Amino acid sequence: MIKNEIIPEIKLNYPLAESKLCYRLTTMGRTESDLAQEIDSTLDIPENITIGYRAAMPIIELKLTGPENQKSEMDKLWQQIKSVVNANLLYEGVLSESGETGLAHVVSKLLHDTNQSIVIIEQQSAGMISYQLFEADAPVVKSEIVPLLLDEPSSYFTGLLKAQGANIAIGIINFQEKNSQFTLIIATLKQVLHFNLKYTGRSQSKRTQQQVLAAIALDGLRRYLLNMPIIGANIWLEVME
Repeated sequence: MIKNEIIPEIKLNYPLAESKLCYRLTTMGRTESDLAQEIDSTLDIPENITIGYRAAMPIIELKLTGPENQKSEMDKLWQQIKSVVNANLLYEGVLSESGETGLAHVVSKLLHDTNQSIVIIEQQSAGMISYQLFEADAPVVKSEIVPLLLDEPSSYFTGLLKAQGANIAIGIINFQEKNSQFTLIIATLKQVLHFNLKYTGRSQSKRTQQQVLAAIALDGLRRYLLNMPIIGANIWLEVME
């Protein structure tokens, strides 16, 4: 009924407007208002081309929408936008129906492309990193949630790597509720990278806090796999000595 009667009736009474193009990218580490202010103040955006923002802490999706007959102008504008957000760009396009797991799909592809398996150790994120990577079909060989503190994290991580025969391990551990400090670790059998970090954003619900920590860990792993600086530009993240 829908195919043979309803849809033809809708098309008859509501002719389709001109085809639209929509470009998407996802960022982390800047506010929506900050992004919008810089883009609006530095770029000349035609009236019939619009920029939209969708915030879902800790990420912001940016969309450029306009008529198909202005593709050339939109392509040029899109390159300018990507230049503005480059330091905070996570990925371009739509990688999954849920923005929450899009970054995990990026990491999963990088792990498969480089033929690396992974071990995940979590504390405050309570399994959220593992869940997102499992959903993205990443080559996860083990995941676990550890007690509050790990006194010797380097040996713990390398021990798990050896026991599981994995190539890389990632962990968010030693979270301190009183000051939101925590440790991000990315480890292989050759090196263990420690990053003592502090989340400086406003107080969030437990779930949102877990989403923030998971995104920081996944972005750090993405950057490691792409040979980029591990900690990206993020106004809510402070690197501690």
